[in-house]
Amino acid sequence: SDICLQFLRDVKKLKGESAKLFTRKNEIRPMEDETKLEFLCQKNDAGLLLFASHNKKRPHNIIMGRLYNGQLLDMFEMGIKSYKSIENCVKENKAAKTADSPSFILFQGDSFEKDLKMQTLKNLFLDFFKARLIEEIDIPTIDHVLVISAIDGVIYIRSYVVGFKMKRGNGKSDAFASRAPKCSLIEMGPAVDLTLRRDRLAAPQLAKLALRQPKQNKGAKKLKNVTRDVLHGKTGRIHMQKQDMSKLVTRSRFSKSLKRSTKQ
Repeated sequence: SDICLQFLRDVKKLKGESAKLFTRKNEIRPMEDETKLEFLCQKNDAGLLLFASHNKKRPHNIIMGRLYNGQLLDMFEMGIKSYKSIENCVKENKAAKTADSPSFILFQGDSFEKDLKMQTLKNLFLDFFKARLIEEIDIPTIDHVLVISAIDGVIYIRSYVVGFKMKRGNGKSDAFASRAPKCSLIEMGPAVDLTLRRDRLAAPQLAKLALRQPKQNKGAKKLKNVTRDVLHGKTGRIHMQKQDMSKLVTRSRFSKSLKRSTKQ
């Protein structure tokens, strides 16, 4: 359908050059047979997929999934309930502008934390939009926010451009307020409401393989009496036996030995 095709184009804009858009119609039913999709993903070296279809039984249908080692890991089938494209959002609000992949993703809804399927879907959204977990962030660097909410079985996805304006303080008491910028959200699209239809979660053995991490990422084995710091780099501590100071060659003993050797 036109709605599904426009949704794919808008997602392509968000993903940028890291995504490929195919518009040719093919008889593919991923939920019944995923071999054709696996072949296309392997041919184009893709680990994530977004498939759109439309029929009387399941109108405006999209399937989002990911692969591991060329094999389908998991996927979710969702229906588009309502949709507003990036073009329409820009027309309605002249201040809106298109941006690249989001620098900040916000999830709203208890189901993302309590339901196993929604937790997997949340992880899939994070993989799809390339978001990484960070502990600290510089607020003025945020330019694009993606908000995903789950309310009463409906998933609401909204995309906003972030604008900042510096506040003016009235005195010394407002010194912090003058430094904190005022934030405004401008809807840039796409705005889509989705309903979950079918899903296929990863098999336990395949999920275990996909979550396996290389040994070098687990951290190096700690060595005894070896420390590292920024100033000195790698330093080590050596334990030696107690020395006999009576046998230590001092300067006076060394000079006496030289005199004896010269006399001889």
